Amino acid sequence: SGGTITPNTGAKNRFEGLQALGSSLYYRPELDSWDIYKDKGFIQIPGMLHAAIKTHTSPGLNMPWYAVFGNHDDQMLGTVPNNIVDWLYLSNVKYDLPDTDPTAAAIGRALSKDPSQLGALLAGLRTTGPAIPVTADASRRPFSPREFIRRHFDPSIKGAGPIGHGFTDPDGPSWYKFQIAAGLVGISLNTTNSLGIADGSISQRQLDWMNKTIATHRDQLVMVFSHHTSTTMTAKLPNPETPGEAQYDGAHLVAQLHRHPNVIAWVNGHTHRNEMIAHRGKTAKHSFWEINTASHIDFPQLARILEVTDNRDGTISIFTPLIEADSRYTADPSDLSQAGLASLYRELSYNDIHRDDDLLGKPNDRNCELLLTNPLH
Repeated sequence: SGGTITPNTGAKNRFEGLQALGSSLYYRPELDSWDIYKDKGFIQIPGMLHAAIKTHTSPGLNMPWYAVFGNHDDQMLGTVPNNIVDWLYLSNVKYDLPDTDPTAAAIGRALSKDPSQLGALLAGLRTTGPAIPVTADASRRPFSPREFIRRHFDPSIKGAGPIGHGFTDPDGPSWYKFQIAAGLVGISLNTTNSLGIADGSISQRQLDWMNKTIATHRDQLVMVFSHHTSTTMTAKLPNPETPGEAQYDGAHLVAQLHRHPNVIAWVNGHTHRNEMIAHRGKTAKHSFWEINTASHIDFPQLARILEVTDNRDGTISIFTPLIEADSRYTADPSDLSQAGLASLYRELSYNDIHRDDDLLGKPNDRNCELLLTNPLH
């Protein structure tokens, strides 16, 4: 929606994250000292972190935008169940915990098997360390899923609209339908489960609503949107946001979508990977494509445009061109303007020592024409 934001909390005039004060396991761009990134050729960039927390102004999109609920909108780090370590947001310490530390392994086990142990583990680290001091800030209070939805109805962030950005009621469900174009309906799902660590599921009531809504619009094509993919909806525990409801995995959701011939695509994210999956149904008209796209936060930093075309011969095509940020390919480390930081973001991520080239996908996961039988003919 555009506007102005200061991407900082705590101290007003200094960066307090681990990239400023942490161990040599982090790229510390402003320090004239060794770290594992500088060992691979990363350079010192004085002022970079200070520039990163300056007030930023964006013109916003000049087109309507819609929000799809994801695990990073619902949980600390997208993995820690709600209300267990919320105090950590507000505290005056930040943990500097290398993955070789035995406590890190214990935290990993707790996340996967018994999240209730996390509170005691993290509280103990406040005194034993390793930790760095930061400025406590009450504005870091975590928001609830309901607060997340309500915020989308604030008139100050309407932008090009619509009011609610897809959500139909500040106190209503976290899933909705919207009209993409004439003859094409979008179905937005909430696949988060705060007890799923990072993986998701879908509740019974939402699944029933989805099936009814798709059937009601059987005279139109349908594209389904969610955060999680078919292979990352594996959460087994009940969802605290939908108490008492059965939870279903990605395979079950695929089977449900196969019931509806007018479903042509399921668009999702979560894995930060470009990937196309053909879900073949019992007939050509019961088949659809699963379309995943890489993240903005790490290489290859791509977004995707989807274009649906009626070929007038009994088939439809979904074109999937990838787009990227309009910033210079080669960064100038002395340019710490917004445009300069955008170029640094591109170049540093490409050279990241943890870069995973598999996220780029194969050629047939990128700029494609996906062909389908037109189910409405």
